Order: sequence, then structure tokens, then C-alpha cells
Amino acid sequence: MKRILLFSVLAASLLSSCTSDRCAADKDTFLDNYYELLEEARAANLPVSDKKWARYDERFRAYVEECYEVHEAAMSGREKRRFWRKSLSYYTQRYGDGAVQELRKGGGKQPKWKQQLKEWGL
Repeated sequence: MKRILLFSVLAASLLSSCTSDRCAADKDTFLDNYYELLEEARAANLPVSDKKWARYDERFRAYVEECYEVHEAAMSGREKRRFWRKSLSYYTQRYGDGAVQELRKGGGKQPKWKQQLKEWGL
């Protein structure tokens, strides 16, 4: 019984540390890391169909779908607009002419970028 409890506690702390490392402890580090990822992807200048996009896509997804919510409350309106503007640039680079179709997919729930645009009245 003690082993199960100990294992559960260790597993939970390991998982939470992975999430917090990826999302960063503070807003400024999160944004710096995110913009660094976007610059790295831009500099790679990969064709739309290149399988190497997978390494960027997973990190991008985590920043947008998981980490943004962690730091959203601490971000100014200007920081939020810049975040989403840069995110749209990533989509454009990643999917080329298919960017609009990819953004419309949404996977059943309304994408975060659409929610943000509604909040701004756009």
C-alpha cells in the first residue's frame, strides 16, 4: 500500500514538473521560450510537407493549448495580441495556403484563437 502511494506521489510530481518546465514558471520566460520556438521554426524554413515539422508542431500545440492558459491572466492585452499574431504567422508558415482550412478544423471545440478574437470584439 505504501509503495502504491509513494509511486502515485512521485508520478504526480514528475508529471507536474514536466508541465511547469514546458510552460515556464513565469509569463516572461514563457513568452521568451514561445517566441524562440517560433523563430527556430521560421529559421528552419521547411517545406510545408516536411516531416521535420513534427518537432515544432508538438511544442507549438503545448504552448498554445496548455501553457497559454497558465499565463493568460498575467498577460497584458498587447502581449495577448502579439502571442496570437505570432501564432497565426506560424500557421501560415506551417500550412501555407492550407492555413485557413487548418485553422477552421478546431477539433470539435472552439479553438482558443477564435475565443480570443471574440473577446476583443473582432
